[in-house]
Amino acid sequence: MGLGDWNVGMDRVGIQGRGESVWRGFFLCEVPMRFSEVARLKGDLAFVERCQREASRLRQNLDAYGWNGGW
Repeated sequence: MGLGDWNVGMDRVGIQGRGESVWRGFFLCEVPMRFSEVARLKGDLAFVERCQREASRLRQNLDAYGWNGGW
């Protein structure tokens, strides 16, 4: 992973440099969930629903494309 930084998408990681980091995906999944908490405090239920829907969609994609069942 070498010189990767928190805001850099990482590729060429792992054995033979053929993997990709899904860290950014996890981060992008967490952000709308945090925003939904703020939106709930502000009474913006439509935005709460949107944030949760987008986080769910991201989570499904991470599970489908970022998980090989073992790592």
